[in-house]
Amino acid sequence: MELSIDKSSQIPIYAQIVDCVKRGIEDGQFQPGSKMLSETEIQNQYGISRVTVRKAYTELMEDGYLVRKQGKGTFVKDIHFQENLSAVSFSDTCRKLGFEPSSKLIRTGFTGATKLDERDLGISAGGQVAFMERIRFADGVPVRLERNYYAEAYRDIIYEDLEKSVHKILQEKYGLSNPRKLDFTIAIGYANEEEAKLLQIEKKSPLLKVHGVLKNSRGQGVYRSEMLHLPDRCVLAV
Repeated sequence: MELSIDKSSQIPIYAQIVDCVKRGIEDGQFQPGSKMLSETEIQNQYGISRVTVRKAYTELMEDGYLVRKQGKGTFVKDIHFQENLSAVSFSDTCRKLGFEPSSKLIRTGFTGATKLDERDLGISAGGQVAFMERIRFADGVPVRLERNYYAEAYRDIIYEDLEKSVHKILQEKYGLSNPRKLDFTIAIGYANEEEAKLLQIEKKSPLLKVHGVLKNSRGQGVYRSEMLHLPDRCVLAV
C-alpha cells in the first residue's frame, strides 16, 4: 500500500490520505476485502501522527469505503449486493440497501444493429443503433458492467450525462412512465481482457451475463441491456 502524501501542501494530511485511499479503491489498487495498513504502520512509515491517520480512516469508514473488523484490522469494504432483475433503477436499489450508487461512463456511440435489436427495439438489422457502456458502483466498488442499446425514439440520450440516472433522464426528458424490465436471460461467461480491467478482476474470471429489455407502458422496447455481474459481489433475484 502506497500513499502519496505532500507535507508541504495546504491540503490537510488526513484529507490527502482520504483522497489517496478513495482513488486507490476506485482504480483497483486496493481490492474489495483487502487489508489496509494499520494506523500504527502508516504512522511509522510516513511519519504522520496516529490521530491524523485515525481521522482519515474514520471518515473513510463513515463514507463506506473501509470497515474495521475487531481483532483483525481495517479492510476495504466488500460488497454483497442483492438485485432484483425486474427493478428498473439501479440507483434506487443501491440506496435501499444502504449503498451509495455511482457510475463511470466508458463510451457512447452508434454501432450496427443486430437481430436482437430488430427483435427487441424494432431497428432493422444492419441499421445503426445508439449504445452506451458504463460501470456501476456501490460504495465505490464495481458490481457490474452494463451496455444499453436504445430504440430510435431514445437515441439522443447518449448525448446526456449518463453518469447520472438514466431512468431519471428517461422520465424527465422523454416522459417515460411505468417502465418494466422483461424478457430476461442469464448465462455464465468469463471476463475478457478489457472487461477484467474495467471491473478490476482477473482475466477469465466468471461473470453472470444478463440480457433484458426495458419496455414502456405500451409494451414497446426502450432499450435492451447486456449486464455483466460479478457473482462474488452480487446475488440476482428474479
